Amino acid sequence: MVALLREQTAAPSEASPGPPSVPCDPLSPPCSSSSVAGHAFFISDGRPVNHFEYFRPWFDGLGHAFPVLNLPFAFILAFAYLQEFAYRLVYWLFPFTPFVTPAEAYKSGIAHYFSCRKAELMFGYRPTRPNDQTQAVEYYVRKGYVRSSPKGMSTLAVILGAVLCLLFGLVLFKCQ
Repeated sequence: MVALLREQTAAPSEASPGPPSVPCDPLSPPCSSSSVAGHAFFISDGRPVNHFEYFRPWFDGLGHAFPVLNLPFAFILAFAYLQEFAYRLVYWLFPFTPFVTPAEAYKSGIAHYFSCRKAELMFGYRPTRPNDQTQAVEYYVRKGYVRSSPKGMSTLAVILGAVLCLLFGLVLFKCQ
């Protein structure tokens, strides 16, 4: 029992080798395993990119029309809160998934960017192809995920969806 207790309370260096260190050239001055161990790094493409522009290659590559209607953030946020309120009123009667939530509106309306400068300085990280989605899009094209219907259908679907939402709202407020 005492021997087991000693094994469990052994120093971390004796009990396990610890997390693997970042491989680097020990002769290079800014990069040594002791200088990067225990640090947190943001590893990104190195360039800020608009949320919607990030998806443009996907739309174009898979045969979808890129949205051309730009709505103000305040309008989308108000719609999200209205939809959340309607959901809370009728979820027990009409279970549906809200189209957009306030959290999703904030995620898409605010650009996020993380600097990878620390990783560049400490171990020489350099993004090779910033924000390049070409290989991923080509993979899905080869797998057959290209849209086969005409691109104009997306506009019709948006208009039809807006009309249905309006009718749903009218029915909801008329019942009260």
